[in-house]
Amino acid sequence: MYWAVFANVELGGIDSTLLRTQGRLLASGVVVVEGRLHFRDPATLGSATAGATVTAAILADQGVAEDESVPPPSAAVLQAATAAPGNGTALITTITTPGGPARIVARRLHLADAPPGVLVLSRSLASYDDTLRHTAVFLTVAVGLITLLAGLSAYWLSGRALRPVHEITALARGLSERTLDQRIQLDLPDDEIGELAATFNAMLARLETAFTTLRQFTADAAHELRTPLAVAMTQAEVALQRTRDAGEYRATLETVLAETQRLSTLADRLLTLARADAGALRPHLEAVELADLLEDLVDRWQTVAADRGVDLVTSLPPSGDAMVDVEMLRRLVDNLVDNALRHAPTGGMVRVTAQMRDDLWTLAVDDSGPGVPGELRGRLFERFTRGDRSRTRGTGGAGLGLALCAVIARLHGGDIRLDAAHPSRFVVELPRSGASA
Repeated sequence: MYWAVFANVELGGIDSTLLRTQGRLLASGVVVVEGRLHFRDPATLGSATAGATVTAAILADQGVAEDESVPPPSAAVLQAATAAPGNGTALITTITTPGGPARIVARRLHLADAPPGVLVLSRSLASYDDTLRHTAVFLTVAVGLITLLAGLSAYWLSGRALRPVHEITALARGLSERTLDQRIQLDLPDDEIGELAATFNAMLARLETAFTTLRQFTADAAHELRTPLAVAMTQAEVALQRTRDAGEYRATLETVLAETQRLSTLADRLLTLARADAGALRPHLEAVELADLLEDLVDRWQTVAADRGVDLVTSLPPSGDAMVDVEMLRRLVDNLVDNALRHAPTGGMVRVTAQMRDDLWTLAVDDSGPGVPGELRGRLFERFTRGDRSRTRGTGGAGLGLALCAVIARLHGGDIRLDAAHPSRFVVELPRSGASA
């Protein structure tokens, strides 16, 4: 396209020179001699054409040359010039001559006391063709170089822009559960690629946390399961070493039964937490009189409290309904009350209170014990965390009760927390209408 524009501009310049400059200059020098048209000074005709390769002639109306330049136009030029229009406009065209292509301009002359004639000017297009060829070569080389440079620049820029993507791809290809601590270490701009890398790093951080938690959970679960299994196996092996009386066998069976029950409880809690993690645990909500249900649930622990020398008291409203999963709520209350009874000293007290305000139930369980140590409060609801490290597995649980309480509260659309002002008081908030959709 640029080459065609350049060719038209160059050809327009030639036409302007022939028609306006050369043509007007020669036409002004035409004279009438004995009724015929002649150039005024043929000797100066070459200088009149400004040294350009231009030939000129004056043709009579019949196409006969009245006067010519030196050298004269070719016969092909003169023949083509006879087609000049008679309305004063000029004929401008390109013809092929034995010497190559030529541009000709022919215009009518009308002088007094002389017949009409035609002023013919022609110019070889050899230099024009050379210029076009040189220009075409230049444009080809220039466009090629520009294209090459543009391609190299685009390749370099795209490689630089996509380098983070290659880093992400390479990192993702080499990831395993042992290399989740790796991150994309690049100085990235604040654009889409930078956002992608930041998102990828955040995803890796979440995966690392999840795998670390899972490994810790698996190790803790194996440790908790191993203890009752070891106790049961040891009791059975000792009992089988020699013949024993019925009382000894009964004692052994009671120990094995107790450890088996502990295993069953632990496995049940682990299964419940696993289902919650997988999103498969859903509460089956039903309308219940919550005040009466809480009273019944707490009364079941009066015997245990009496055996431990602890007063178990309640402060519940006379009535009040809610949408809850009865079985889940029973497990939540049992865990909190059992936890409080284990921490309350002999002669101490455990209090269970509940109230409803603005369609929100607030259930609190507190004991007269020393409370949760400060260093444990931040992760109290994590799995396998015990509020009292001095307690053994025989006197305490596996550290899953409070984690299970947190899951149950969330499944009901509520929450559980340790009262900051009273570190032995657990507060559960449950919406009256149950979990939100």
